[in-house]
Amino acid sequence: MKLVLQSVAIAFVVVVIIFLWKLYLSSSSQSVTPDKVITLTALAPCHLAKSSCLFVAGQRQIEISLSGEIRTMKSFKLLTKLNNFNSSIKKVQVNFSMQSMKMGFNHFQLLEVKNTNSSRYWQTSILLPVCVSQRTDWLMTLSIISEDTIYRVSIPLQIK
Repeated sequence: MKLVLQSVAIAFVVVVIIFLWKLYLSSSSQSVTPDKVITLTALAPCHLAKSSCLFVAGQRQIEISLSGEIRTMKSFKLLTKLNNFNSSIKKVQVNFSMQSMKMGFNHFQLLEVKNTNSSRYWQTSILLPVCVSQRTDWLMTLSIISEDTIYRVSIPLQIK
């Protein structure tokens, strides 16, 4: 009898945990998504590993730069300067991926750097894994998420 009660108690706890986990997942997936996606275009050919790049959409501008030694398994910085974006930016994030290659979860949140002028700066540190098949062709996708719009920039990078 004692064994039956223990089994029922364990089953009850497992059911409660599963219920709470599903409740958590459904509440976190119900976040409001912006209505439209705008892809920004480069003003000139972008070689981000060598110099900063400027992207525009209407009056909005994003300047992106990397600092430090740009290599896998070595931390480097990503800095963005946002011009003419209103204050409704919810978050800025960047993803690194390779086409037809699973490289794990390479998603980074950028944090706003407090500044006194009208430009807004966001930055993060990046640490990317080594590809076991020796590939170096990464795709960096930067997203600026506001109340109603996602502004997106995609940049191919060679990171050794």
